[in-house]
Amino acid sequence: MDRADPDAVIEPDLPEEPEVELGVDTAVMEHDTAPSSPADTAQRTPAERAFDLFDAGKLGEAGLLAAVGVSRDGYVPSETITHRALDAVELGRLSEAGLVQLLG
Repeated sequence: MDRADPDAVIEPDLPEEPEVELGVDTAVMEHDTAPSSPADTAQRTPAERAFDLFDAGKLGEAGLLAAVGVSRDGYVPSETITHRALDAVELGRLSEAGLVQLLG
């Protein structure tokens, strides 16, 4: 008489699920690592994208000023740029000199 091995574990065939680290918010992780789609970037101005990079710490103040175009002839800040610049000063990320350049 054949007896089953008592140490053998029988598992039903289940679909494999990705392992998730406990304590990690996967929605935040996906947002941080996913590149923006062309549709996302088409809806924002280059200045808004520059501020997004600046806020994320991926662009410094000099890069922000260059990307926004403060040195171009005819530069006029939009209301959005003005608000975002003031927010950046309030958070201590943008200097007063940078603010003055952004406000024209």
